[in-house]
Amino acid sequence: MTTDDSLSLVSTVEEEHVYPVVRIALIVVAGLLLLGLTALLPGLDRFLSVLPVAVDAVLLAGATYLVAAGLLAAAPSIDRLVRDCLDGPDRVVADAGASAKYLTAFVAVLVAYRGFQPAFEPVIADLVAAWVYHAGFLVASLVPIVLIARRLRRSLDPIADLVTRAIVRTVGSDGRDSNASPGRE
Repeated sequence: MTTDDSLSLVSTVEEEHVYPVVRIALIVVAGLLLLGLTALLPGLDRFLSVLPVAVDAVLLAGATYLVAAGLLAAAPSIDRLVRDCLDGPDRVVADAGASAKYLTAFVAVLVAYRGFQPAFEPVIADLVAAWVYHAGFLVASLVPIVLIARRLRRSLDPIADLVTRAIVRTVGSDGRDSNASPGRE
C-alpha cells in the first residue's frame, strides 16, 4: 500500500492470501459432491420419511450450510486478498478490503436465508412466532449493509479525489480528451 494519490491493481498476488480462499472453495465443492452422492443413496427417502420436511429440503439445507459457512470462513481471506491486489492510499485500500469482506458476509446471509427456508418453514409454520425466521435474517442482512455503507461514506472523499485527478490527467491542456481517436472531434 502506498500513500500517493493513485489507485491501481498490483501485478502479483501473494500466494499466502490466495491459498486460504482456494482451500475453502475446494472444501465446499468436495462437501457438495459428497452431499450429492448421499442424495443418490437407495432407500434414503424411506428412512427419512419420519421428518416433517422433504428429503431434498434437508439436503438443500446441508448444501446451504456448506456454502454459507464457506463464504463466512473465506471472508477474512477475501479482505486480505483485496488489500493485497490494490495499491493506493492505505485508507481506500483498507475500506475496499473491508467492503469485500462485508459483501461476502451479506451473500452468505442471503444464501442461508433462501437455502434453509424449505427445511425450516414446515417446522415453524404452526408456531405463533414463525415471523422470527424472516426477522432474524432481515436483521442479520442489515448488519453487513450498514458496515459497507459506513466504509463507502468514509472513503468517499479520497475516492472522489482519486477519480478527479485521473480525469484531469487524461484531459489535455487544450480541453480535449487525450485518449480520443485522432480523426474524431
